Amino acid sequence: MQDTTLATGTDCGELLDLAVYLHTHVTRLWLFRVTAPDDLIRRTVFLAQRLAQQRGETTTLGMAGFGVADVLLSGGAFELGQAVLDSLTVPPVTAETASLVCWLTMCHAQAAVLGGRLGDVTAPMDAAAELAERFEATEGTSILGFAYTRADVGLVRMNLALEAGEPDQAVSIARDVHPEHHPFPSGRAHYWMHYGRALARLRGRRDDAVRALRTAEDIFPIKVRRDPLVRDVIATLLPGARRDAIGMELRGMAHRAGLSV
Repeated sequence: MQDTTLATGTDCGELLDLAVYLHTHVTRLWLFRVTAPDDLIRRTVFLAQRLAQQRGETTTLGMAGFGVADVLLSGGAFELGQAVLDSLTVPPVTAETASLVCWLTMCHAQAAVLGGRLGDVTAPMDAAAELAERFEATEGTSILGFAYTRADVGLVRMNLALEAGEPDQAVSIARDVHPEHHPFPSGRAHYWMHYGRALARLRGRRDDAVRALRTAEDIFPIKVRRDPLVRDVIATLLPGARRDAIGMELRGMAHRAGLSV
């Protein structure tokens, strides 16, 4: 239906913008949140990229390029993801484009961490935080469809600290992130997922880690039970589970995630 409408040539630019928005923000995120296969998510973002190239407009290309880079980096294709980022023209910062610029900037920080360039992380994340401070979307989502609050920048900082092997830093960052103020359940759940993963790697914080992951499960059950990183943490914690309330919670999460208990 989308291709038929575009073929008429009527309102083609607006339709291409809408199609890129749909595939980048709706389809991609839905597939991600239900932990769909990576190849299916890649097909979605590459379709968005082709549509954006047909449109040929900087902001639309940036939106689709972000989706492609994010999927490539998350899937381990670090050099390809960095190449996509480097190929994009970043639009001037305005109230309308600030969320896109912010997420592209944070994507560069992600590429730096995954590429082992830890010294290149602070500057882009500080720039992203400054943009969020100035242009935070009061409704949680910007006009371009990005979840765009100061809490989102904090969540990315936590995740990058975990990627860098610094769980203590992730826990420290978490103190300044207030998940209850995030406008979306997925954002609140990701806070507790990141926090639980970080706590699980610190001595003496096992019980706190289980409580954090259990909180995330209450908010977003399907994501927690299918997320491979969370499942790995649960599996790691299981051998030391005691016969107490926390141990029962941990075994319950493992059972619901389909892990051997």
